[in-house]
Amino acid sequence: MRTSALFSAVFGFTAVNALIADLGVPKIIKSGQKFNITGHQTIGQGYRETMVWFGIQEPSSYPYGPGDMGSIFAGPFDLAQFAGQGYNLTIPNVSFSSSVKGPATITAVVMGNAGLFQRLSLGTINVATQIGDSTSKEYNYSNGKGPVCNWA
Repeated sequence: MRTSALFSAVFGFTAVNALIADLGVPKIIKSGQKFNITGHQTIGQGYRETMVWFGIQEPSSYPYGPGDMGSIFAGPFDLAQFAGQGYNLTIPNVSFSSSVKGPATITAVVMGNAGLFQRLSLGTINVATQIGDSTSKEYNYSNGKGPVCNWA
């Protein structure tokens, strides 16, 4: 009886979960205009991502220090609310305000839990973009290549 309870406790925490593999934002974003953040997820085991925040490092504010996410403009988002999207992820209708144009970086801070004791971890994902006159339909991805998977 105790053995089966132990196995349930140990293996219950190693369930398969989706992890963010990459994020995409428009190559050019107009300040104040709404846009979607897209992403793709992969399978992880024993680790679960739960929340995400987004910040922007604007051109006027360079240089940023290591780990600095800039001004928070969206979030926190509970990643469980996007679970029904499968491996493709879309966080719709986010926007930020900026009075300057030029190169910028959007940083996602992702909070997760790992292992039997659900230890907290924070990770960052950076995506290069430009602040410009209009929002483009083309996307830049955090991995520099584009979507890593397009499973439905």
